[in-house]
Amino acid sequence: MNINMNTNDFPQGPFLPLKLEIVIKYLQFFEYSFFILKPNQEFVEITVDKKTLKATMGNYQRRGLKEIYLKEEDYNDFSSNLRQHLEQKASFKDALLDIESLYSGLRQQFLSFGMSGITIRAAEEMNKMVIAQVTKSAGVAQLIVEFKDKFPEAFLTYIMLSYVSTSMIDMFSWRSQQIKLKIGMASMLCNIELTQKDLETINTSPQDQLPDSLRMYPIHTAANLQKNDPMIPAEVIQMIEMHRELPDANGFPLHLRHTSIPLLPSIFIVAYNFIQELKKNDLDGTKISEILNYMYASYNKGIFHQATLSLFSTFGSPIPA
Repeated sequence: MNINMNTNDFPQGPFLPLKLEIVIKYLQFFEYSFFILKPNQEFVEITVDKKTLKATMGNYQRRGLKEIYLKEEDYNDFSSNLRQHLEQKASFKDALLDIESLYSGLRQQFLSFGMSGITIRAAEEMNKMVIAQVTKSAGVAQLIVEFKDKFPEAFLTYIMLSYVSTSMIDMFSWRSQQIKLKIGMASMLCNIELTQKDLETINTSPQDQLPDSLRMYPIHTAANLQKNDPMIPAEVIQMIEMHRELPDANGFPLHLRHTSIPLLPSIFIVAYNFIQELKKNDLDGTKISEILNYMYASYNKGIFHQATLSLFSTFGSPIPA
């Protein structure tokens, strides 16, 4: 086994984490030098001969190592190869566990080390993987219910929001894969800087009692994205800035009325709040009709009416008389 270890030539990142279980499962795609984070927070580079890679990774796993780190270009290359492999799987269910492992590592990177061009580009690659799956799969909503107790809430919300919002887009003549990728990116990144505690505080506290850091987080998240990736599409930024607004101006952070919110953010807002209502009902599929009727009554102003009609069409439900 040829292992080269060097801590002197590399800074403390930014590298991207990859769960060891994913590496071992897909060794056929792994041909990179990688890094291990030492207790003193220094990275050690390790180069392993392909012939001994399986044994080396097995040894690390037995010693309790949970994740390794890759350079950006290697992480994205591995993710691209994995995406192409997962796209050939028979069902979304087969791919879901692997996608969740990649997502949880990326989300932890955002929370631990902050937003950067590297993490945003990795998110874009993951989003392609997810959108390719949800747009070809039937019955994703039922599958989510099956997995609701097995996956973190943040991941379930991302998958459900991607599925519902892209399905709503299909109801419009201007639909395209590029628009679906944009709404998928907004689904992934709109809450990416919030911890679970932050989300619970927002969902259980009156707006006027929220600290500015939480009340203004959609604006701050969008600004961070633009700062770290000036090329991120304007539509993604707009959806993230507006996703907590409501048509009656009772949302936040800017209390926009429906007349100030374009159609694409309106679709995203309707999808986001549908998912929130579904989560309040413990993802109970028998409540969908009831929730849809509530959405119809609450999101019917101006252009939001079109967005809500597309939600009904997504679930094949009749419009209330």
